[in-house]
Order: sequence, then C-alpha cells, then structure tokens
Amino acid sequence: YPGAEVSLLCRDYLAEVLRQKTSYKVNNFNLKKEDLLLFLNGRMLAEEKLPLKINFSTKDRAFISKGELLALNLKGEDFKKYETEVKTLYKKTSIESILKKVKKTEIKLEFIKYLWDLIRLNSEEIVRDFKRLSKVKKNDFKKGVESSVKIYNPKDVYIGKNGRIDAFVVLDARKGPIYIDENVKIQSFTRIEGPSYIGMNSVLLGAKIREGTSVGPFCRIGGEVENSIF
Repeated sequence: YPGAEVSLLCRDYLAEVLRQKTSYKVNNFNLKKEDLLLFLNGRMLAEEKLPLKINFSTKDRAFISKGELLALNLKGEDFKKYETEVKTLYKKTSIESILKKVKKTEIKLEFIKYLWDLIRLNSEEIVRDFKRLSKVKKNDFKKGVESSVKIYNPKDVYIGKNGRIDAFVVLDARKGPIYIDENVKIQSFTRIEGPSYIGMNSVLLGAKIREGTSVGPFCRIGGEVENSIF
C-alpha cells in the first residue's frame, strides 16, 4: 500500500511496549474527516495481490473469511460511529457489533486461527517467500561453500552473504526451496531438505533439517528436526 501511513492497533496495556519496538504510531486516532482507513487483521497471510482484493474505499465495508473479520474500511468522518468497536477489535463482541453495521464481503484468504496453523501452512509460505525474494536477491555459491558440499536443484537454493558451509553438507531442494540467510554457519554432515529457511547468524551442528522447518536468527540447532519453527 504505497503512500499509506501505517499505524498499529493493540490492547491498551500493550501499547507502551509496542511503541518501544516500532517506529510506527500505536493506537493513534487523531483523524481527519477526509482520511480513508483500512484496518488489516495481523493474522492474515498477506499475498502479493492483497491490495487488489482489499483496498482503501469511501464505503464502510468489512471483509470476512470463514466468519473471521480480516479487514475493515472506514471513512475518517464516520469513525466516531464505530469508535468503541474499533478500539477493541480484539473482542468478539466488538467484531459482532461492527459486522451488524457495515456491508460484508466474503473473500478467500488464508489466516492463522490456531497455533498449529503456523506449522500446517509453513511449507507453502516458505515457497511463496522464496519466489518473492529470488526476484530481488542474487545467488553466489562461490564464497564460503566447500567444494564437497552437495546441492540438489541449485536454482531453488539461496545462500546469503558471509555464510560458511563446511565439507560434506547436503542441501536437497528437490521437494522445495532452501533459503539460507546471512552469516549462517553450517557444520559438516548437516543435511537440509526444502522447503526450509535458516535465519541470520544461526549455527547448524550436524543437523538433519526436514521439510517445513523455519529457523530464526541466532539459533543453534542439532539433531533431527521436521515441521518446526524456532
């Protein structure tokens, strides 16, 4: 959404903590009449074509999927009518109330409802992220990668800057992409199968990483890991 000013909405008791962690405005409702507001549910899995499905509008409208409120259009001049509900959009009663007042549009969009949805959808998201990132990132296997490293389907493997991949490591991207971020150290006899993501500054110690695994920054991983998020 180029040109849009981003604000974050959260529970009041979390607002101060969130302000310390972001440069965005938090729970800011200093609005002008001409403002167009678009509230987006942070649990949705936003795809590249999201702005075509959900965009700013002069009409009050809610976008729902499987009964869940995923987005809401409001005009600044009408904000007062919905202020109580909007400030507590994390409450079921507030959502039910606002859905009675505005027109609803059903859309097809994945979103996180339960913790296990993160695991269930992780492989698909890694594939989608890899496609987006590969358009703007250039790959280079020459630096930091030992000659005995075996890479299956190298076009679906990305290795970031300042990484080190020791001898006898296997990167198997035949079933999905592998994205290895910057400053990652992978020790000998590690095997990684895609779709997988290894975060910045992480170390793999002879690990067996199976598909659907995301490793965050500054992690140290050993043993056999599958369908997990660190």
